Amino acid sequence: MPATSEENIGLQLWVNLPKSEKMCEPRYQELLNASIPRVTSPDGNTTIKVIAGKSFGVDAKVITKTPILFLHVMMKKNSVLNQV
Repeated sequence: MPATSEENIGLQLWVNLPKSEKMCEPRYQELLNASIPRVTSPDGNTTIKVIAGKSFGVDAKVITKTPILFLHVMMKKNSVLNQV
C-alpha cells in the first residue's frame, strides 16, 4: 500500500506458488501490527517482527504454501545479526 506520510501503514505480500497450486482459491490474511510476533536477538541489540517464516524459534502467524522469510528488522547502531 502506498504511504501518504513518512509512516508506512500497510503492505501486500504476494507469494509465487508452485505450478500445482497456481489455480487454487485465493486467500487473504490480515495481520495487524499488534499481533505480529516479535523476537529479540540473543545479544539484545536487534528486534525482529516475524511477518512470514521463522526467526530465532519464533513462527509467523501468516501461513504460506511456499516457504518464505519476511522479517522487519530493527537494529541498534553498529549491531551485527546472524539470521540462520
